[in-house]
Amino acid sequence: MDCFLICRVSSSSQEDGFSLDAQEERLTAYAQRHTFNIIKSYKIVESSTRGKRKNFYTAIDEIKSYQKKKKETVALIFDAVDRAQRSFKDTTILDDLRKQKIIELHFLREAMIIGENCSAMDVMRWDYAVLAAKAYVTSSSENVKRSYHFKLENGEIVGEAPLGYLNVRDEQDKSTVIIDKERAPLVRKMFQEYATGLESTRTLVKKCKEWGLTSKRSGKPINKAQIHRMLKNPFYYGEMLYNDTLYPHKYEPLITKALFKQCNDVLSGKNMESHRRYKCASKPFLFKGLIHCGQCGCLMTSDKKIKKSGKEYTYLFCSHYKGNCTNKPVNENKILEQLIDIFDELVMPEKLAEAIREDVEKAVNLENEIHTKRMTELQKQRNAKDEQLRNARTLVLSKVFSNAEYIEARDKLQDELKEIDDEIALHTMADKHFEVAVVTILSIGKDLKNVFASSKVDTKREILNFLLSNLKINDGKLSYTWNFPFDCLTNFRHLTNWRE
Repeated sequence: MDCFLICRVSSSSQEDGFSLDAQEERLTAYAQRHTFNIIKSYKIVESSTRGKRKNFYTAIDEIKSYQKKKKETVALIFDAVDRAQRSFKDTTILDDLRKQKIIELHFLREAMIIGENCSAMDVMRWDYAVLAAKAYVTSSSENVKRSYHFKLENGEIVGEAPLGYLNVRDEQDKSTVIIDKERAPLVRKMFQEYATGLESTRTLVKKCKEWGLTSKRSGKPINKAQIHRMLKNPFYYGEMLYNDTLYPHKYEPLITKALFKQCNDVLSGKNMESHRRYKCASKPFLFKGLIHCGQCGCLMTSDKKIKKSGKEYTYLFCSHYKGNCTNKPVNENKILEQLIDIFDELVMPEKLAEAIREDVEKAVNLENEIHTKRMTELQKQRNAKDEQLRNARTLVLSKVFSNAEYIEARDKLQDELKEIDDEIALHTMADKHFEVAVVTILSIGKDLKNVFASSKVDTKREILNFLLSNLKINDGKLSYTWNFPFDCLTNFRHLTNWRE
């Protein structure tokens, strides 16, 4: 059989560390053992999860053209599943080529061959190998979002500042936010006018136009929708709203919190109930940000109540962001009971479970290798920066550096150290989330209920995100969608011939 070798690393910075040459050596030895005829070896440096994978699909097109001439199935040999893909977006394309007898997939580390006549169990093993490979990347991607929270917890804005403020760079070339001296007084005046209760957002449009309050981007007068968003934006009194959670920021407020509350009382015709609910979102609730209202689509919000007896309970209710709806509050325990029963829908045949366990173990070893190598590299970089910082101190003490030169060098090195520390923190969290994904996969059909019940709130939330999506509550009943490929496991309870 003719074959093609495909070696891949995610980026040029990983090329030496993961070794394209080492991959090629292993794949060549494999092809020779199976007496395959090697047509070409591809060395690809690109991510398998970002962009359109131009180099990978150029290789696939060349392989398809070769097969069309030869009219015989060719083998694509990879070092491991995650060297081929780390997401399911490529599965359909590769599987179609397999079914058309164009290619046969060989994965060395998993000892897996996905060809024309492979069984349903082999295909599912492939799906779960992709899932395990995807888990680390997904966690890393999510941790980029978590890096936003690092900034938020430090009172730093994520994104563009609202009208009345300007995004600028400070003397250390760091991003910061300052008062827009031209627009800020007019924004403050807008809040003051609206708080009287004598103005509507419609009449404010006209007044703002008269005052000369314009958009930062277009320079045009602001409209009714913009005014409404500004009146609801807590940034103006000192807090940032991000994913239904309020964070204090470090920038100068334009108005007082009392004035903001006055405006929102006028705007809603009631007290700041919605603002109180945003505050609740900062508490460690299990379902925070995970479940939507089945009637209006708004996020369900959690809150704690204490009975006269001292017993504490948590209930979920619609945030009514789009207005009132009739969906009634529900006790969190009732939703939790429904959720626990849902896990029974997952059935993992013993033979498949053992095969997946072996594949996941190989994926874990591979990710551990990558993780350990990158952490070692980052620690070396950190030690080098520390050494440079110590040398700078020595140079200023010996008067080789002036104080100004030392301060400039120190600030630069400290910024670089912070970047390294942030990446170390992200990789550490990614490793933790990968571990949760692996434990969840291996617990299916066995003790998933016990693993979930005994986990902390953060881990429970990760398990739910990993397994389910489209969680909704309507009249106390939970609806959901199984994430792929877990949805396939729900079919096994109805099948008797799954081994065929």
